[in-house]
Amino acid sequence: MPYFSQAPLRASAGRSESTCTGIVRSAPRSACATGAPPSARHHSTTSQPCASVASLVGRQLRQLRGILDAKGVAYADLKRALVPSIDKTERAFVFDWTKFEVAGYGREVMHRLLPILDRRSTQSVLCGDWTARDHFADVLEASTAHGRNHPILRRNSGGGDTFYFVYLNNLPKKMASDIDQAFTGYPPYVGSVDLTFQSLLKAFLSTMLVRAFVKHRTIVIQSHEDDRDPREDVNLLGFDFAASGYYQVRSIPIWLYGLFLSYTIERPVASDSDTDTRFSLNALGQTPLPMSDLDVILEQRKVAYLQREKAGSMKRAALEGLSAQQIARQIREKLDGNYFYNLARATDGETLKFDVVIENARESRTVCALEYRPQDKAVRVITFY
Repeated sequence: MPYFSQAPLRASAGRSESTCTGIVRSAPRSACATGAPPSARHHSTTSQPCASVASLVGRQLRQLRGILDAKGVAYADLKRALVPSIDKTERAFVFDWTKFEVAGYGREVMHRLLPILDRRSTQSVLCGDWTARDHFADVLEASTAHGRNHPILRRNSGGGDTFYFVYLNNLPKKMASDIDQAFTGYPPYVGSVDLTFQSLLKAFLSTMLVRAFVKHRTIVIQSHEDDRDPREDVNLLGFDFAASGYYQVRSIPIWLYGLFLSYTIERPVASDSDTDTRFSLNALGQTPLPMSDLDVILEQRKVAYLQREKAGSMKRAALEGLSAQQIARQIREKLDGNYFYNLARATDGETLKFDVVIENARESRTVCALEYRPQDKAVRVITFY
């Protein structure tokens, strides 16, 4: 699903800052969830349907911002909860639902979790049960270095698939450790899994877990019915947020929440799903093109600048010492199966930009900012950070 924000995209030297930045996630299931007209969902290359999608997204974003502003929340401040962070972790906390003494185990877990979270932090919270026909143990074994010796599997001696997950993004490592320690000794708790980087387990969970809410400092943002007055704030989840002593509930019409506030866990994008990418790019202009049709432009002088001024980022991406052609080839490969973030139109009205996250062997993540140039059938590398 698409997600947009007002936080500015970093620009390289000599480039203008954007006035409106979008956080857009290109996921294989987003197009039909946006409520766009059928012509837009099928990605007609005529200008009118695409222009309609772009203007529609802009109007809906302005509507969301107005509702949030009236509730004391700036949309730009939620960016950390809506896109992956290169300096924080993503973690799934795992529970065996057969060991709870109550039927509403999700509520019980949340009431224990909320007081642990840092009041200054911002996260998206997702939750759900293991529902795949594949066994959790097999998927976990294929996803981590621990294999069958993973602590979760040792604690779940019964070997069943009776697992409940709470997934949080944008977690500092210390906070993730504090949560893990706080749940230690709690009978239903079987451990946690670091899902910062792509893995088979992360892909599986992306199909099972559903959005719960966005936690922004001491405010919880959730959805409410579309026919309710958007000025109202209601707690449809039923969690006792006030019990933690400081959480306030703000709610947003579900159709706006789903478009702009619902975090989607990353998973590989199938090669036959590129039409969804084109749908997301409709938010920028009238002529979206498949990523497979675009060349990557990287000038040699830009490489010299990056190796000199962005040496740390280039090292994290394992691109140091490579030629412009080699770097462009690697970026080309990333574009074919990646999500896009921070879609933006610069102040000149012509420069279109977006970010991709590049992972390096499950060791680090780096953001590559690209200029989208459909008229040239190309993307141009702006910077790394």
